[in-house]
Amino acid sequence: MLLVLAPLHLAEARDQRERIEFAGDVFEKLLPVSILSWSLVAQDFRGAGRFTLAFGLTMGMTWTLKGLIDAERPNGAPHAMPSGHTAAAFSAASFAQRRYGWAFGLPYYTAAMYTGWSRIESNNHYWRDVGVATGIAIGTTLLTVPRLEGRIKLFPYGDHNGSYGLRLQRDF
Repeated sequence: MLLVLAPLHLAEARDQRERIEFAGDVFEKLLPVSILSWSLVAQDFRGAGRFTLAFGLTMGMTWTLKGLIDAERPNGAPHAMPSGHTAAAFSAASFAQRRYGWAFGLPYYTAAMYTGWSRIESNNHYWRDVGVATGIAIGTTLLTVPRLEGRIKLFPYGDHNGSYGLRLQRDF
């Protein structure tokens, strides 16, 4: 539903800052949902469980620290430290990379970095808020998610007819 309504909202956005903020809002939700969905489609149920654990711990620590620190945001609102949007996005990105490798992780990390930048650009957070959230998410993933070696691979391909794309291989 979010993907259907996103273009409508972006078309109505008053300025560039509002569009940037909205894109960060979309990635905050899209990245965790998509990597969890991928884990389930790939029948990596153990990975789905580990993502749920890592994501839950990341968000739990993030919201606990928000209440304890109660730092002010650049826009004057409370509970800046750490950034919840950034924590959610980097939790998904670090899981994708750790569990499935860099072929999966790099696009997720790119979107997660955009999410963190969007929170700063939209005047909701300082760099420190984004940095702390990133550290929490990556650290939690490193402590709770084992690598999945050799089972799922993503390869770029091209042929002499000018066709290019990605090939997904899953070993059983």
